Amino acid sequence: MEWNKDIAGEVIGAWHEFMVSEYGYLVRENAREEAVCGAFYPFLRRLCEEWFVINVEYDKMNDELRQRAEKEIVIGESVHAVLPDIIIHRPRENDKQDNLLAIEMKKWANGAWRHDVNKLREMTSPPQSGRHFQYRFGLLIRFRQTGDIGAALLFEEGTECALNPKTLQRAE
Repeated sequence: MEWNKDIAGEVIGAWHEFMVSEYGYLVRENAREEAVCGAFYPFLRRLCEEWFVINVEYDKMNDELRQRAEKEIVIGESVHAVLPDIIIHRPRENDKQDNLLAIEMKKWANGAWRHDVNKLREMTSPPQSGRHFQYRFGLLIRFRQTGDIGAALLFEEGTECALNPKTLQRAE
């Protein structure tokens, strides 16, 4: 697969497959976001070349970086932990070509999604302030208890990219 801005549509397509699978009940029964992400990530596997790995709640910092940066990034004047819900990457690599996608998943009713916008903006920006990695893309998915995608935001180089509204719709 070519990694470009169409990745949002590919991930959302995988989400729709997930929702009609035997695991869709997790969303409909209001399971924790961590449980939903854990069940969803195998549906992303088809998007990845074999040398990339998908991890849930992965701590990107190795021991050396953890001691220096304490696995945090600075957003504005605040310091935040770096634990994206799902990442597609090459483990133990920090270059942008090795960190393809950071995904944040939020239930529609969870008001903390604005923090994830700032986190994805920072994580897709060039490295600075002790952060030694950059993701090529960041994607925030806000989902409803019905499984519909209420909103999705894509980030590249720290900037929000326009998404086609049809990207959010379930294929018939």
